[in-house]
Amino acid sequence: MQDTVKIDKRQMLARHILFRQLLPTEIDAILALMVERRYKDSQIIFTTGDEGSSMMIVLTGRVLISALSDEGKEITLNYIEPGGILGEIALLDGKQRSANATAVGACSVLSIQRADFIPFLRTSPDVAIQLLMVFCDKLRKTSCLVESLGLLPVAARLAQFILKQASAEPLSVAPDSVIRLNLSQQKIANLIGASRETVNRTLSQWQEHGWISLQRQKLTIHKPKALSAVAESSL
Repeated sequence: MQDTVKIDKRQMLARHILFRQLLPTEIDAILALMVERRYKDSQIIFTTGDEGSSMMIVLTGRVLISALSDEGKEITLNYIEPGGILGEIALLDGKQRSANATAVGACSVLSIQRADFIPFLRTSPDVAIQLLMVFCDKLRKTSCLVESLGLLPVAARLAQFILKQASAEPLSVAPDSVIRLNLSQQKIANLIGASRETVNRTLSQWQEHGWISLQRQKLTIHKPKALSAVAESSL
């Protein structure tokens, strides 16, 4: 069983954008520096202000990245799926964590300490470049999120969220595509900067129009073009 788990970890690293250019021996060297950590549902992984001493790759489950507003309200920034990384900002600059990370469901991660990873980066420029690309991609997505919160109505933000759950290319979503909604309506509302009541009302309206149908933890997109039109709308 342990061998199988190890093979899965090696495969995940070998497929990951940071490490896929490495030789098998180099992947083994990185894996030897990593420690698997497990978290229960809703368990805090780190909080804003904690020492940024490690970077993590999600193996199973999901991780909620959030922050608190000046009024003390939780703002959802992102959900990190299996294969995604977190903690890379503090790992690079060695400063405090800039957000909170919480396990969503049972979660396991591979963690590598900054003291081990920085020397590795100095000898692996390809990995350093890929890490910068991942960082830039996250920065662009954050900028897009901030822009959408300021410029787009809730319906447009919700339509964008649903289409992105169905495909990395929202405009290519086929009719009757089915997506798994493992998030509550409240968590979806937090993610798009809306109230749960507005999300519930909007989904109900779309279901009445025949654009979507809702089942338990599942949503079927019957008319993706209609959602796309909403997603592209602005104030």
